[in-house]
Amino acid sequence: MTEETKRRVLERVEQILAHQDGPLKTINDLEQIALNVRDEVVKATLEEATKQIEQDRHKIQQDQPEEAESQEAKPETQTLRVAYKLPCHHCQKNAYFKGMRSKKIQTLAGWITLKRAYYHCQRCHQGFYPKDVEQQVTGHMTLRLAQEVVALCVCMPYDLALQTLARLTSIRLSGRSAQRLCSQVIAPQVEQYLGQRQQEMLPLAFQMREQCPADLPTPEVLYIEADGVHTPMRDGTWREMKVGVVRAEFKDGREQMPAQYLATLEEASKFGKHWEALALKCGSLKADSLAVLGDGATWIWNLASTCFPRAVQILDFFHASEYVAAVGQDIFGESKQPWLTARLAEMKSSFWSRFWEAIEALDRPDLESVSRLKTYFGNNASRMDYGDYLRRHLCIGSGLAESSCKRIVSQRLKGSGMRWSGVGGEVIARLRGFFFSNELDAFFAFWSRRAFEPATSPLL
Repeated sequence: MTEETKRRVLERVEQILAHQDGPLKTINDLEQIALNVRDEVVKATLEEATKQIEQDRHKIQQDQPEEAESQEAKPETQTLRVAYKLPCHHCQKNAYFKGMRSKKIQTLAGWITLKRAYYHCQRCHQGFYPKDVEQQVTGHMTLRLAQEVVALCVCMPYDLALQTLARLTSIRLSGRSAQRLCSQVIAPQVEQYLGQRQQEMLPLAFQMREQCPADLPTPEVLYIEADGVHTPMRDGTWREMKVGVVRAEFKDGREQMPAQYLATLEEASKFGKHWEALALKCGSLKADSLAVLGDGATWIWNLASTCFPRAVQILDFFHASEYVAAVGQDIFGESKQPWLTARLAEMKSSFWSRFWEAIEALDRPDLESVSRLKTYFGNNASRMDYGDYLRRHLCIGSGLAESSCKRIVSQRLKGSGMRWSGVGGEVIARLRGFFFSNELDAFFAFWSRRAFEPATSPLL
């Protein structure tokens, strides 16, 4: 801030205080004065920033102009001291200077107007403003404002998020601008962020425990869970959103590290890479005990065998108990509870011989519920040694994955009337995974570094 700006701000502050009649009666009076002072400082700072940007524009060195696509453009580039042509941001071919254009930029502190060079590529018919990179502008808003908008949109529907933003900051944006921000700007950054995690973590899967980096966590028990929830799409169909959770506990059941989440609409094989990378980040190679929990979905166990071969696989006890309860309901009706309690106790103790004797004693192989129970238990028999799991103090329920489907997907993506594009649903689900993993700030830091990397050519 220049001395002239400081002087103007101090004069305005003195005027505000001079117009204050009488003593301050309530804290609200003090709050209003503070807000008035803040507004004046913000206004002066924005004016100063706009002037400084305009001054810096004339200090940039001029490139030597080469072949001219338009002879009329050369004198303007020489007068304004800007690069006549630059590599196109989209296809890397030559893009030519087309003149100076003004643009209003929304900041958290108010509007400012920037005048900067516009370049257009005739090969891909795309235009861009290189100065937006240097000034960290995303569309018609600053990076800081864009991040605040994204954080609100992660937690609530677009319209409600922007209503909340307007109430808190008096900044008004359209719901459409928030959708474009998430689907066009954020989506590729999320993809790069998760891709970097895979590049850093997946090579560790081939190392021995002793060779792992020292900064990786060393959990006593690491639980790796997955589940799926159907999500409504714009074309009227429903697609399965796969949700993964990794949580670390001490052997006595206390939480050792906060749970980490991920969600994606991608196919199982791609989800598996994200799932494995997240588990490696949480210390799966250094964990004393490793367990994968899930329901009877085949894709979960196929991925578990591939990504976590040394983990014990545990079928969710409560899913299994539902099959037993269905048999009890068909045979005994409302008086099924004593029979059901005995069967569940046998399951928890791994007294499978007694359990199957009780099932056969019903002598009702024609019942669909009995047939479904035998099929389900037969397919997952190797994952149902609950007596051994409990003796080893391992959890036998995948309730965290079930609740994660509700928290990450259902509460945000399955509201009344909601329909999603593939890109829109994917990016919101992934961002909610970051949010509940306390990883949103880390992603924003990554976005700040990657989205506005300086270019190699002079920019204006």
